[in-house]
Amino acid sequence: MTFANMETVIRRLPARSRRQVMDWSLVLASQEIETTIERDDAGWFLTVADEDWKPATDAIELYQHENRSWGWRQDLTDGIAFHPAGFGWALFLILIHAVATGPAPRLFDLGIVSSSEVARGAWWRIFTGMTLHADIAHLTANVTTGFLFFAFAMAHYGPGATLLISYLGGASANAAAFAIYPAAHQSLGASGMVMAGLGLLSVNSVAHRQLVQHRRRLWQAIAGGFLILVLFGFSPGTDVLAHVGGFAFGALGGIMLRLIPSQWQSSTSDRIAGWILIGLVAIPWFLALSQAR
Repeated sequence: MTFANMETVIRRLPARSRRQVMDWSLVLASQEIETTIERDDAGWFLTVADEDWKPATDAIELYQHENRSWGWRQDLTDGIAFHPAGFGWALFLILIHAVATGPAPRLFDLGIVSSSEVARGAWWRIFTGMTLHADIAHLTANVTTGFLFFAFAMAHYGPGATLLISYLGGASANAAAFAIYPAAHQSLGASGMVMAGLGLLSVNSVAHRQLVQHRRRLWQAIAGGFLILVLFGFSPGTDVLAHVGGFAFGALGGIMLRLIPSQWQSSTSDRIAGWILIGLVAIPWFLALSQAR
């Protein structure tokens, strides 16, 4: 809808509620786009000059895309949110560790990533090894950092997509280690997956339609994530290759997700990603356990 005065053409952008119109006005203010909040019998709306209409609607569409609801999302402060599904991932790792250190210690022998065993065809170890941890300290480090990275990333990408990409990132890092390290190499732990979650989070601030315009912002975000990677992933005695490989896979996965049209991204597609993840966890462990018979 448009109406004209003597100097310019003003267009109206209707909103569903006062809260939404306030949020949108802040978005446009951050982009230095002049707007006015108004209300009539039909509800709340913003007025925007015709020449600002395209950048204004693009900015709001971007805001809507980056802040789409995934259910159970919790806002901590303006622009920051976390998804409690991160607790589920942490509890799963704790449960696996409790079983492996208690009634089923053979899980370590059956599931650890062993280059020699993988070379003999036990490819599933690349996946099962991510769910095992050497001791409580190892488990605690991955659970605490992983929960933070995943919970924040889930609020933007969805829990299914976040964990699936991170899980594939950790598996890819293990596969790379198999190809590079000697046959006697063994490893376990979810640190590669955790670093993939950090990679996802590092590129989150870059929208799928603004990768070219905000190339500097992209590199700043990746640089910040890489500094965290160095802090957590380059400690003596850790698998640096798995950490770097996981981070790189996660960052690339985040960029690819941002390139997917927003209409293809929904709670349904996220649930599909979640079911794929469950399959990629269950099938390798089924194959691992079948070796014990």
